[in-house]
Amino acid sequence: MDGRVSYPVIFIGGNMTISTSIKRYLDTAGVSYKEHPHRREVCLRTLERELGLDARYIAVPTILQSDKNALLMTVTPLTYELDLKRLNGMLRRQFSVVTDAEVLSEGLMT
Repeated sequence: MDGRVSYPVIFIGGNMTISTSIKRYLDTAGVSYKEHPHRREVCLRTLERELGLDARYIAVPTILQSDKNALLMTVTPLTYELDLKRLNGMLRRQFSVVTDAEVLSEGLMT
């Protein structure tokens, strides 16, 4: 045993798929995951019930863009809320959330 704990992680995404770089990172880190596409209008808490999973094991990605056009992706459990003000203070940047529509239309993630 290498000390790593393996939890089943499910990435939730509407019409988007997990980017190749994230898949590569998870595979390299030995993280077991499964992608679960869903309709965009479905509430994530509804999916939690439908899948019968603990929300702590459902990962939700959020794409951020800085005032200098740098991109950052956060991945948090469904049970967490991203504190953008705190993150901006820690990184000394002004990030804002990029909507799914912006990600899809501009092809930001591949």
